[in-house]
Amino acid sequence: MKHLFSRLLVSLLALALLASCDPKSKPDIPGPDGPLVVQFLGSEADKKVSPAGGDAFFVRVSASSPWRMKIAPEGAAAWVKADRIEGGIGAEQSIAIVLERNEGGLRTAELHFASGSETKVLKIEQTSGKHIQGDAARIEVPKLNEADGNYFVSHYSEGVVNFSLEYDVQRRHPRWVALTFDPITSARNYPKRTDAWAWDPKVPEEYATGFDNKDHWFRGTGFSRGHMVASSDRYYSREANEQTFYYTNMSPQRQDHNAGVWSRLEQKVQDWGRDGAFREVLYVAKGGTIRDDQVEPKRIRGKMVVPKHYWMALLLKRGDLYKAIAFWTDHKKYPALLELSSLAISIDELEQRTGLDLFHNLEDRLEERVEAEAPEASFWPGL
Repeated sequence: MKHLFSRLLVSLLALALLASCDPKSKPDIPGPDGPLVVQFLGSEADKKVSPAGGDAFFVRVSASSPWRMKIAPEGAAAWVKADRIEGGIGAEQSIAIVLERNEGGLRTAELHFASGSETKVLKIEQTSGKHIQGDAARIEVPKLNEADGNYFVSHYSEGVVNFSLEYDVQRRHPRWVALTFDPITSARNYPKRTDAWAWDPKVPEEYATGFDNKDHWFRGTGFSRGHMVASSDRYYSREANEQTFYYTNMSPQRQDHNAGVWSRLEQKVQDWGRDGAFREVLYVAKGGTIRDDQVEPKRIRGKMVVPKHYWMALLLKRGDLYKAIAFWTDHKKYPALLELSSLAISIDELEQRTGLDLFHNLEDRLEERVEAEAPEASFWPGL
């Protein structure tokens, strides 16, 4: 990164020399006897919006006494780099600023200038490298994909997170969904299926795969609209159930898989999640595989992928006890009497198969221990 910063800085300085030869490019900045003036080069605005991919620009300073600059908040100095933070008396002093690439959410910084008794502030806003509308630090949330364009959203009901998902707009499919069962979200206050089919209001309609019960991409394909967060996962409020019918939560599933082994796994997870004596919190991530080598050759309407496999990852917390287990299924019909324990694998193995980083927000040593554990069927009632 230091070498990249140096190269960008050299480029900036070259641009500055060219700009200094063109009187039209110079802002109207007072001389050294005037007040403290700070400006973004070529703009009189006190705020600059920069792209997620990184940026490089100049700030011009005029001061009648020595000045200093501070980058705020403190953590912003990790992504806002300046070639100088102080200067002397004079006009048209330049500071080269470089912003590093943003792979997270929208972030802001301020440049605080002080000269004598005068202070000035310039504001910087860098757009999101992802479309983040939720809390990615939650334990159940897998590590976000580094690719641009995906939407990470959390849906709320009754003041708590209902579920979160990362939606891949290129594949028109959730990369994963994540939820918890706890004393609030495991409740059965509204144990009814709402069938409130709708597009997700947090993702642009240009990526929509359906708008209601009739207008959707699944009709006539031979695939069901397979919930990733099951309708029956969310009965703690009417709104919570309605949100499970967003099309961002749907996967094209063969009905004999959706209503068969997948439904059996969902019911088992719900039993564990609603047993307050068994769990303090049950963290759940699940989904269908959407990597290029893990989908069917043909896409629906040339865009929506059809997974070859489906998976679940569970982490139980009860006091100081943590236990984890994962399940892996092929996208096919299974025997009705299949032992679900035969589908169990470790979290480590699931990560190897999918390329996902699950439960990465745990403390490192705890994460390593629970993810390496072989499935312990006897711990999970009825497995």
